[in-house]
Amino acid sequence: MELSANWSRRNNSAVSLQDTVDRVSGNLVAAPGYSSVYDYNVTDTRATLDYRYNGTKVNLSIGAAAVPFNMQGTKLNAAIGENASTSISNFRIIPAFRFAYSWSRTERFTLTYNGRNREPDFTQIQPFTDISNPGRLIVGNPDLKPSFTNSINAQYNNYFANSKFNISFGVVASSVDNAITSNTLNKTVPVSGSSTQKRSISETHYINIDGTKSIVGRYSISKQSNERAVNLQLNGNVGYTYTPAMRDNVLYQQTNWRFDERFGPRITPNENLEINPFIGYDISRFFTTLPGINSTDIKTASFGLTGRAYFFKTRQVNYDATKKYVTGITGANITPLILNAGFEKEFLARKTLVLTFNVYDLLHQNNYLQKTVDGNGETNTISNALSRYFMVGLRLNLQKWSGTPQRNGQRMQRRGDGSFIYN
Repeated sequence: MELSANWSRRNNSAVSLQDTVDRVSGNLVAAPGYSSVYDYNVTDTRATLDYRYNGTKVNLSIGAAAVPFNMQGTKLNAAIGENASTSISNFRIIPAFRFAYSWSRTERFTLTYNGRNREPDFTQIQPFTDISNPGRLIVGNPDLKPSFTNSINAQYNNYFANSKFNISFGVVASSVDNAITSNTLNKTVPVSGSSTQKRSISETHYINIDGTKSIVGRYSISKQSNERAVNLQLNGNVGYTYTPAMRDNVLYQQTNWRFDERFGPRITPNENLEINPFIGYDISRFFTTLPGINSTDIKTASFGLTGRAYFFKTRQVNYDATKKYVTGITGANITPLILNAGFEKEFLARKTLVLTFNVYDLLHQNNYLQKTVDGNGETNTISNALSRYFMVGLRLNLQKWSGTPQRNGQRMQRRGDGSFIYN
């Protein structure tokens, strides 16, 4: 039996004061009606009781966690110039389960269930309409409920020692009760001081919706040569996500499929050289039932080469080159070539002092590309800030490793990180 508990309390505060320019004098004038000021505390407690059984073939863990939660504070209602109090309290018992069965030391199956709470943000439960951004009004919902995620994870691993063949399969499935989402209303309102002009604004409401679910299947297959100089690896995953959402009070569904596959042999022709070429292909497809929003399709083909080489016993060079071909996103370098490299030199008798020099994105072509689709349309995010840089480091390892393993009748030395030095 195991009993554990933890308690935390956090304080959060923010002050955002806005001003405007007076048309006549040109001076700055405070605009308190658009200010955002809040201060709140969060008290989070978790007490867990577990029963564990460890047998020869069966390992079992059953337990539950009591999770009380409290959040309270004040936020400025700029429309009336007064603070409004907001609070939410919640208590939930979350079960936990883990089962593992081992046929042998190399074959195992595990099944795990867990649940987790997600509480609403403080600004989402404010009891008024936040007008600090006149073009994007936020309508709080003090009756918003916490969301709860149920997750099941199944994993199977088997290593065939005589064949040097390994397989691994896994499935993760989850569903969300009372998922917290937004309902954005697009409106047209009159312009102040004009009887004919109008402007567009958005009004965001927060609501709970059931039905969100996802499932991801992963696999890994590898085969070593008899001399262990070559290790062929094939791995990938297939994912499906279904998300109900709402816009302009219209309920719609979003579906995302993803296929990500990669093949990469690991080649070690000798003890001082490692070469790892790979090829990968990633497809992400998005569908929605919302009228006016088209489905999207992003495909990424990757080719690369990574590895390292040891020479003169105390020196190491590592390299990483990846070429990508991306379709489905415009306005960016969709064929980047990313080159990274590094050098290490070991010092002292036990090789515990290491000088490192690394360079990242030598050609400055690395892009972070992401496409998101929601009820308001499609957004392409392209960023490459700080992608090219150099780094010099000095690492000192103070571990003291015991034992005197031998190879070919001679004692083997360790590096500072515990790995062996092969002469």
